[in-house]
Amino acid sequence: MPRSQPESKRKPEAMRLRKLREALQFSQRDLASEFRVAHTAVSSWESGARTIPGPVLKLMEIYEDQAGMVPMRSERSSSSELPGTGVSRNVRLSLGIAGLAARFAGRFLMKWAGADADPMKDSAKLVQTLGNLKGLLMKAGQMVGYVHAGGISALREPFEILQSNASPLRPDLIERVIEEELGASPRYLFASWNPVPLGVGSIGQVHEARLRNGTEVALKVQYPGIRKSLHSDLKYTRFIDLFGTLVFRKQDRESFVDELANQADLECDYTRERLSQERFRKIFENDPEVRIPKTLPEFCSPRVLAQEKLSGRSFRSFCAVESQARKDHAGRILFRFAFESLFRHHILNCDPHPGNFQFNGDTVIFYDFGSVKELTPGFVESFRDLIRALQRGDRNRVAALAIEMGYVPETEGFDFDHHFEMLSFLYSPFIKDEEFTFTPAFVENVWSRIILNNKNRARSSVPRDWIFVNRLQWGLYSVLAELRARTNWKRLLDSLP
Repeated sequence: MPRSQPESKRKPEAMRLRKLREALQFSQRDLASEFRVAHTAVSSWESGARTIPGPVLKLMEIYEDQAGMVPMRSERSSSSELPGTGVSRNVRLSLGIAGLAARFAGRFLMKWAGADADPMKDSAKLVQTLGNLKGLLMKAGQMVGYVHAGGISALREPFEILQSNASPLRPDLIERVIEEELGASPRYLFASWNPVPLGVGSIGQVHEARLRNGTEVALKVQYPGIRKSLHSDLKYTRFIDLFGTLVFRKQDRESFVDELANQADLECDYTRERLSQERFRKIFENDPEVRIPKTLPEFCSPRVLAQEKLSGRSFRSFCAVESQARKDHAGRILFRFAFESLFRHHILNCDPHPGNFQFNGDTVIFYDFGSVKELTPGFVESFRDLIRALQRGDRNRVAALAIEMGYVPETEGFDFDHHFEMLSFLYSPFIKDEEFTFTPAFVENVWSRIILNNKNRARSSVPRDWIFVNRLQWGLYSVLAELRARTNWKRLLDSLP
């Protein structure tokens, strides 16, 4: 039942909508198309004749916030200090990000989802902009490039370039960082140095070098000013919290962005990343199917990470040429790496995007340990308990865990049977004692059940510890779907030490 307001309350909202439309330089018809509503609806909202629905007000808030129209946010117009990109983080960019976020939110949550639209429109320009800006905005674009989720999948292809082939920073700027961190230019430090990067990421880029003893090195160099740019980006990603509270009505405001901010700070510390990489390397050093490059501490600093250069085939190349049997084998390694780290060692590498893997024979090479999260023993045991309860069909225990873990702030009105069925589908590869093939259709179906068709959406919250675990799961599911990986995942999970 739509809310009804007196005219005195409708007028201010009508004025907000009109100001937003004018700032976007949209006609009423343009805005109607953008919000997937009838032209007459916008006209009646702007005149104050009809109350603006709650979901539309949420979308308006996303647009206003990203456009810098929210009070006390005038600092948004200042440009990033990340040099050499030729693109500032300004209102024009903000409107582009806001428009994309609003379209996604509309597809997920509003009745007019699926209306005739062209999701590819302007995507190439947006990809180029995100690649130039680096930081969290580029990281978000990387996720669009590989995650299978309702509304996003149609955009995946143009965003795939952001996984490793975005626009690089000028060589002199990268060389300046190396000189500041290591005390000399790379041309002096190394027997050879390639100014053309091997890969371009959201926080730094990787260059090839060779030591005087002949050792081949991959040198990861952080972009100058990226830490400040990341914090600037957090202002632009406030729509994540708005979207989160629109999906899960009981969600704590700021929880998503707070967790993102914490991880962003950690990812800028290459000294911490080096220690994390060595920790994972030590854990899997006797595993013949896992390779993690050895770091070289004498050429490392808070903004430079040197590691041995290993050779392997990229994810896209591997998917294109290898047999399904090889893809199944690779999928088992990726799955085992993720869940053995989680359940046995209480840590997880939260960023499983395809640019962080290479393949050499029956071995998977793992890169990028900047986003590593420690988990408490209590959390890990609850997660393990949840899987076991689902495997034995224990509805009461699943319901109790939902409350204990913080998914259910208030039990009144919460449909625990629906929650059980939803989780049973999400974890069905782990529950059934049979072979299961991950496919894009399965991952999209999971997303639809959890987001769009979740009866408990208005009564749920996502606990903070689950935010990055869910990021890992969505990423891993999507990667396994690209591989069309098939095995008995329950037996593989049960076999982990």
